[in-house]
Amino acid sequence: MVADSPSSIRNEMLGGRYRLADIIGRGGMSSVYRARDENLGRDVALKLFAPQAPDANELRRQEAEIQLLATLNHPSLVTLFDAGIDTRVLNEPGRS
Repeated sequence: MVADSPSSIRNEMLGGRYRLADIIGRGGMSSVYRARDENLGRDVALKLFAPQAPDANELRRQEAEIQLLATLNHPSLVTLFDAGIDTRVLNEPGRS
C-alpha cells in the first residue's frame, strides 16, 4: 500500500513553482507526487528521487534517466516538461 505524502512536505513549493500534494506511487529509487504547477495553473506529476549520499555514480544515473525521458514522446507516456535537483529536505522518503 502506498501511503500519503508526509505532512511535512504536503503543500511545499519546489523549484519556486510546484506545490506538492498526495503521493501517487513509490518505488525503490523514487516517489511520484501529484503537484500543481503554480506558474501554468495545471496539475502535474512530480518524481523525486530518494535521498542518497552525494555519490557521483548515482547523480550520473539520475541525469541519464532525465536525458532519456526528455527524448521520449508518445501518447501513452508522461511527457517530461522540467527537471532539476532539490536537496533542501533530507531524511524523508522519496525526497531528493
